[in-house]
Amino acid sequence: MNSQVNVRELRTQSAAVWEALEDAGTLVVTHNGSPLAALVSLDPEHVEEDLAAIRRARSQRALQILQSSRKTFPPSEIETEIQAVRKARK
Repeated sequence: MNSQVNVRELRTQSAAVWEALEDAGTLVVTHNGSPLAALVSLDPEHVEEDLAAIRRARSQRALQILQSSRKTFPPSEIETEIQAVRKARK
């Protein structure tokens, strides 16, 4: 099994998927050929640290995407958005 597994294989060949995950450490789950999720093996002694590292990486990627868009928002537009979110929370 390669580093990708589709949803059907995950459902029907779970034992083989878990073996592949142990070997590879990371598997990409696809649906209709498009990446959907990642299965990542974790160190049982450091689960929280591993999850925190994954979250940090996702946050850094999101920040890179925002910075690369180079779109700037005027302060009034930011304030309007903040007010709308606060109103929706009530």
